[in-house]
Amino acid sequence: MAEDYLENVQRLTFSLVDKMKVLCGPTIPSIGSKYTGVGEVMGFGDYFNTAIAGHNLTFAMAMTQHPLLYEIVEDGSISHENFPFDRLVEARILEGYKVLDLGCGKKPTFARVIRQLGAETWTIDMLEARQFSRSGFDPRQKAIEEEYHIVLDINDQNAIDRVVDRTGNDLDLVAVAILSTVPGEGMRYFSPYEEKIRKLAMSVLKIGGVYLHDTSWLNGAELKP
Repeated sequence: MAEDYLENVQRLTFSLVDKMKVLCGPTIPSIGSKYTGVGEVMGFGDYFNTAIAGHNLTFAMAMTQHPLLYEIVEDGSISHENFPFDRLVEARILEGYKVLDLGCGKKPTFARVIRQLGAETWTIDMLEARQFSRSGFDPRQKAIEEEYHIVLDINDQNAIDRVVDRTGNDLDLVAVAILSTVPGEGMRYFSPYEEKIRKLAMSVLKIGGVYLHDTSWLNGAELKP
């Protein structure tokens, strides 16, 4: 049953990726600065706002299997240029979901966008939230971002306990894209720390939660047994 669920989610993700042109960039103009807070559309910037963020978004949305998503996918008049993201925000399709963006970077666009969709969204990074790029955010948005952010070094021996104490262990999704252990170091794949990251992710996920962990994208989704 769990495998069937993941297969259905991946199938819907593929459809959304195609509809939203995630692989082609810009992702979709309708997810602009009012959602990302960085003066850029979702998934179309430097390596802190890549198409991987757009893919993680499509996967998170697909997890809900919300009827509105199927309606949009099947509507031939909708493309990435007129994608009705505001309708998804109004429907709060991720209401009730708990998500962790692990290694969010200074432009946590994925976390910000799914928070607008209703998800309880946590971020982890070695950077403090006040160091994020967020010129487009008001004081209320900044306060929420700081409340749900954890400053963490994955090599900290107490890392798992610290995260579980803050987030609990009932998350629906942990998403990882590209990680570095040195702030400002730039793009580096997280493979040297893969086992530590996986252990942390599995510790905070609920049974049946998903660890989206691989920059090969859809091949990286793993259910917590």
